[in-house]
Amino acid sequence: GLRIGLAAARGLALAANLPCLGVTTLDAVAAGVATAERNAGTVLVVLETKRDDVYAQLFDSDLNQLNLPSAVVPERLNGAFPPGPLTVAGNAAPRVAAALERAGTSVSLSTAPGLPDAAVVARIAAQHWRPGQILSPPSPLYLRPPAVTRSLD
Repeated sequence: GLRIGLAAARGLALAANLPCLGVTTLDAVAAGVATAERNAGTVLVVLETKRDDVYAQLFDSDLNQLNLPSAVVPERLNGAFPPGPLTVAGNAAPRVAAALERAGTSVSLSTAPGLPDAAVVARIAAQHWRPGQILSPPSPLYLRPPAVTRSLD
């Protein structure tokens, strides 16, 4: 679905002679976290993968990325962030917060929606685009190898 969606967006932008800029779901969810929650410390955005792991990325109070996005099991997240208050956001936040609390980490759950809002995505894109800027086309961001591989037999 991701490749098809990106191809459709790129095709529409090309046909309309409009720029097309990629925004990750992790960035969009982080941007939906209220300023007061962000200012409390580090924001950990976690998204469901429908597997044992989650997609995760850390952000500071100004929404700067503190690490690269990754696919990780929640138990491995403990201690992977700077000291201080931690706010957990995203549709996997309750599951990850429970795992972190079992490991002794104090967290707070964000009140932000667990999935991105289109208005937030548009705002991020508008902040990053400049007139006359040459944009490289957005491409999928894969955080784990394919589950299915082709046999060479």
